[in-house]
Amino acid sequence: MNIKNLILKNKRIAICLVVALGFGIAGGASNMPQADYNNLVVQKEQLDDKIIALDKQLEENKSKVDELQAKKDEAERIAKAEAERKAKEEAKAKAEAEAKAEAERLAKEEADRLAREEAERFAQAEQNSNYYVSSGSNGGSVQEEAPIGTMVWLSATGEKYHSRNNCGRMNPSKARQVTLESARSQGFEACSKCY
Repeated sequence: MNIKNLILKNKRIAICLVVALGFGIAGGASNMPQADYNNLVVQKEQLDDKIIALDKQLEENKSKVDELQAKKDEAERIAKAEAERKAKEEAKAKAEAEAKAEAERLAKEEADRLAREEAERFAQAEQNSNYYVSSGSNGGSVQEEAPIGTMVWLSATGEKYHSRNNCGRMNPSKARQVTLESARSQGFEACSKCY
């Protein structure tokens, strides 16, 4: 902006000189010799040319300033758009990473749950098989007390309860599951193959 101020300052000086020259010419034209008058006219024309040149340079400088400002604004707009794009990409990547971590966590929880259920089923089956003990003296089977909630299988036609739904010739699709206490209260006896 120093150039602009310099040009404006010179323009004011030039205008002042032209005005002073004009007053000098008007006031002292009759007293001034022709050579001095011609010299002043030449100086006035030179100053007018300088003023025109300075005006032209001022316009060019304004044009350059406007062009540079437009380039600066465009660069700022591009930088802002790039920053927004990067922020969106980072947010998307973060969201994807969080979703992936959540999916992995849920998959792990599901796998843990299934493993626990399988272990519980295995433990229940193991526990069911350990509730009953055979008596070796009279060849008959003697049963230990099982927990009230133990489940057994009943066939559609048989008189015995089973620990599995496919014991012997039992039809698994027609077997039904009841509690051990219910089977005993209905008069069913333990299967010698299962227990």
